[in-house]
Amino acid sequence: MLAREALVALARQHDFWILEDGVQYLPDEECGTRLYQMAPERTLYVFSTSKLLAGGLRLGVLRAPVEVLTRIGAVLRSHSWMVAPLLMETVCAWLTSGNATQLVEWQMEEMRERQRLARTLLTEWSPAARPSSFDLWLELPEGQRIQAMVASLAERGVHVTSAEPFCVGNEPPPQAIRLCLSAAESREALTHALEIVREQLQAPPALRPMTL
Repeated sequence: MLAREALVALARQHDFWILEDGVQYLPDEECGTRLYQMAPERTLYVFSTSKLLAGGLRLGVLRAPVEVLTRIGAVLRSHSWMVAPLLMETVCAWLTSGNATQLVEWQMEEMRERQRLARTLLTEWSPAARPSSFDLWLELPEGQRIQAMVASLAERGVHVTSAEPFCVGNEPPPQAIRLCLSAAESREALTHALEIVREQLQAPPALRPMTL
């Protein structure tokens, strides 16, 4: 909170805008007070319905002070003119009826349960994730290699992502994999996939190639 308060103070002192990314949604208990709530007069809050409500709702939302909405609207129209009316009507109906809030609450509770399940089955390898995150990170045991693990799991029908696509710079990526817990159609399917991951993690690593 201290960092956010300092940022708001600087923005007011030097008269600059704050752009807050709300696309990667976090519930209030994990996120804390959002910047647009602390400085509503100078914060632009960007949100996406496809990341949370439904993947097919390709709709972005911008929360901004009233005095700049006309200018922002003109800029948006010059780039995209308008979004599909059906998507807009669907989102507005969900928001006004309360269905959107219920859906978010259900999703967050479901992800908390899936995270607890994953931590129970994979606790030996110290999975890292927020309590309601859609995915988690898992560092591989000593001797295990990313590509071999990804390929072995894929052969058994479990698809995970290596750390490399998420890294920048010249440093080598960590020997870790990313598991998307929200992809499984049910907790039973997720349990089956996690058990396969656990078996692969417990398997002895392949012999390292030797060079002459």
